[in-house]
Amino acid sequence: MFDAVVVGGGPGGSTVAWRLARAGRRVLVLDAAHFPRVKLCAGWVTRAALADLELDPATYPETIQAFDAVSLTVAGREHRTRFDRTASYGIVRAEFDTFLLRRAAAAGATVREEARVRRVLRVPSREPSATSIPKRASSSRRRARRGSAPSGCAR
Repeated sequence: MFDAVVVGGGPGGSTVAWRLARAGRRVLVLDAAHFPRVKLCAGWVTRAALADLELDPATYPETIQAFDAVSLTVAGREHRTRFDRTASYGIVRAEFDTFLLRRAAAAGATVREEARVRRVLRVPSREPSATSIPKRASSSRRRARRGSAPSGCAR
């Protein structure tokens, strides 16, 4: 029995799992994809988001590019804005998401990739259960006291 089942191993889900596992909770993360996975969206992360994730850009081991200026050319004229400090960081989502998910696993979360959740059931006076369908196996049911289905890390 798990204390929590987290549906989705992206930045939001892996961070929930990492924090719960660090607090001594038994956590299961289910994600339909196999990591690293291709994510074309959101190749930028703010300083605030990195702080929330407790990540130091100086020690992050994957691709990260600080941005403190933006230039835009309109009708042949260049417009440039400089910031006093780093405004955001460019990251590679496949690396970023994988790093966060592996960090959750290293903290003690159980991670199941290629496990698509088909439904989550709440049985009165009992623990919620999630039914996942692994790609290479029959349906399996997991039970937990709590559930989480984060849609990402937005800030």
